[in-house]
Amino acid sequence: MSPTSIWSTVRDNAQIAPGHVGVLFCIGLSFCLLSNWVFRVIAFHGQSRRKGVYWEPPTLPYAVPIWGNTTSFILTPLSFMERAGAYCGTYITVRVRLLFGTVYVVRGKNNISSLWKESVNSNYTELLGFMLDRMFDMPAKALTLWKDDSGFLHKPHAQSSTAPHNRVDHITHELAHDFLLSPRSKEIPERYSTLLQKQLTELDIGTQWLEMDDLMEFFQQQMTAANMEAMYGPTLRAHMPTLCDDFWLFNRHIGPFCKQFPKWTIPWTIPAACKARSNILQAIKHWQSHMRDRADSHATSDLGSPDCAYWGPEQVRKWQDKLRAMDGFDDDAIASLYFGIIWVSNVNIVPSAFWIALELYRDPSLLTEARSSVERCVSIDETKESGNQASLKHLTKDTLLQSVFAETLRLRTHAYITRYFSHKYIVLGDRWVIPQKKLCLLSTHPAQHDESVWNTYNGKFPLDTFWSRRFIIDPEDPSSGPVRPDINDDKIKPRRIRSDSVTGAGTGPAFSLEGLAASWIPFGGGPRACPGRHVAKQQVLATISSIIMQFDIEVVAGQEAWRMDESGYGPGVQSPVGKIPFRIRRRVPG
Repeated sequence: MSPTSIWSTVRDNAQIAPGHVGVLFCIGLSFCLLSNWVFRVIAFHGQSRRKGVYWEPPTLPYAVPIWGNTTSFILTPLSFMERAGAYCGTYITVRVRLLFGTVYVVRGKNNISSLWKESVNSNYTELLGFMLDRMFDMPAKALTLWKDDSGFLHKPHAQSSTAPHNRVDHITHELAHDFLLSPRSKEIPERYSTLLQKQLTELDIGTQWLEMDDLMEFFQQQMTAANMEAMYGPTLRAHMPTLCDDFWLFNRHIGPFCKQFPKWTIPWTIPAACKARSNILQAIKHWQSHMRDRADSHATSDLGSPDCAYWGPEQVRKWQDKLRAMDGFDDDAIASLYFGIIWVSNVNIVPSAFWIALELYRDPSLLTEARSSVERCVSIDETKESGNQASLKHLTKDTLLQSVFAETLRLRTHAYITRYFSHKYIVLGDRWVIPQKKLCLLSTHPAQHDESVWNTYNGKFPLDTFWSRRFIIDPEDPSSGPVRPDINDDKIKPRRIRSDSVTGAGTGPAFSLEGLAASWIPFGGGPRACPGRHVAKQQVLATISSIIMQFDIEVVAGQEAWRMDESGYGPGVQSPVGKIPFRIRRRVPG
């Protein structure tokens, strides 16, 4: 038999049915992926157990090369962030391979503390530029500025080549602090509280029960309207009466704006949200022009009028001049930047107040205590106009109200916090080295549910449940307070003080965040912490005090509606998964 005939016989006998080819391919591919996974797991454990200091963090195992952990990071971010960095009962920093690059997920209080300390050298302008591009439609010619690596401090980094007039990180940092941390920023919550009180008083709600569709929408409409006018005056909403509706329509589609690629497909998939965004940007440009014209006309007699609000003509002109001095930064770019400020000023305070209200109204005894706290804080001698309106100064010092606020943010905030170091590597804790020009990412949720730090009161109040007194230290109860009582670390364990938070007298339990700088982090930490944290707290507590003193509310929705919408994981305080129908009536005095 010739060699040719022998080969033909072998080939014919070895033929595989067409249907089996796919099966064998899948088996082979699965074997390769499994082998890669096993190899990565072994490598991960080996890297995690290395002794000594200054190691680059281990790589989180993955099966598919190049793709890495992208699927779980995008589709199931909550479970992914809980899993990443949890190792043998402790928390470590890990490298995570994603399709768009490598990020370093930071876990553990010591590592987070180190990150806060190093934040003075950080910048995240490129990430912010991505958000301004995808979410707020900033023009391309202005986006090049967000490659600035000079830092946010007054003195630029020595290795930066950014021109002084293009230091967008420093300029926007100054803008945010002027807006939210200057001495005059106390006007924001004061204006807001007065406007909200007026709105709620004028609502067509009587003493008979009135059914409404969605409690979250109720808070959105009332809070956003008051906040917009408090900050920007009536001009913005007068020009665009649908501003609040368009804002929340836009916000419901943040996910597609950020995650959908390529960018040009977005108008085809969410046209209504794109239209809402365009309308808001045009309204902001009109408001800017109006304020600038008033400033240029030197109408000083009007500068104190309600139309000027908090951010009036002089502030608009001052910052327009600074922003326009940057290359490529025109009125469209400024409108996008202001839109971003409007978004961060509203997107978290509204759901924060909403969740607090839900907790209070479903617990009659807690609601009674909260109302007593508000009554205690009422200041009738602050101003004649305040009437029975609670003093913001006293509200933000009340022990119970502060604890309820802090516990709500601990439980409901699922935010990503990022740091990026352009010019140096950093060391986290006493072990992990993060190379320069790598993104550090941490999530508030794992830190705020760390059982090695947080007190559960002997298991009675697990960390996935709401406990109104978690942040209250009772000197008579050694098991009280936010930190586990068995922790002996002096850097974490709070002092057991005995002080009344409103009067200052040494008479009782006190609110405390001591020892939680790396564990309670809804506003971030370090010099890059959210500049609006003080204003936000006052606005939320002002809202709650006004709502609970004016209205009775019964939540009709079932327990399923209380779940958080994890599809919105990342920006901050989560929204409920669905509508929350409710009944409301105005309280009868006495």
